[in-house]
Order: sequence, then C-alpha cells, then structure tokens
Amino acid sequence: MKLARLIYSSSLKPHVDHTEIKKIHEVAEEQNRKLRVTGMLIFGNENFLQAIEGDRDVINSLYDKIFHDPRHHQLIIRSYQEINDRKFNRFAMKLILLTQANAQFVLQFSTSELFNPSEMTSESALKMMLALRD
Repeated sequence: MKLARLIYSSSLKPHVDHTEIKKIHEVAEEQNRKLRVTGMLIFGNENFLQAIEGDRDVINSLYDKIFHDPRHHQLIIRSYQEINDRKFNRFAMKLILLTQANAQFVLQFSTSELFNPSEMTSESALKMMLALRD
C-alpha cells in the first residue's frame, strides 16, 4: 500500500445551507473510518480546505466523488503527494469551523484575515492545518 495525501480547496455553492457542513463532516467521518482514510476539513468564509490521507488508490477514488459533489465548486488541488507517514492520523475527519474571531490566526498563513485557501500556497495551507491539528 502506498500512502498519499491530497489537499484541495473549494467554495460552498451559494444555494447550499450551512447545516450541510455538519452533514458533510458526519458522512466523511463515517466513510473515512471504513476506508482507513484520515484528514481534516476546515470551513470559513464560504470556503473549504481539506486534507485526506490514505491508500493512494482510495484517495484518488475519493477525490473523484468529492469533485462531483454538487454542494461546492471551484475545486483546486493544493497538493498531492505520496507520503511515508500521516499527519492527521488521529482523525477520520477533524472539522474546524473558522469565524471572524480567527482572523489573526488566518493572517499568519495568508495575505488576508479572510479565510481564502485558493490564495494560499500549498505550504501555507499545510502549515495552517498542522497548527489547527493540535
């Protein structure tokens, strides 16, 4: 088995209610446990940043499903790499909900206080996720 980590960003479609975020998390957590996938999902300012880790073939298949999910759009792969060890091994899917109170934290990893992962480097995106992991 070859491990891989995929980090991508996307935006919530305007017609989708925020109650869907919890549903997305619950389904992902349940499915990831079955698939032995680990990761983190960050949501804020109508944007997502997600990392998923696991068997390379499973991650590829999972991203195909994520790509076709009608609740979000503007998907950008921030990074994809084979890895030797997992960074999010304690979580089937950890959920972080950012608010305006997190503005100074977001600014550490971005050019703006507004969470917009499409404007972050892949390195900054991973560093932010690792800071929120613990």
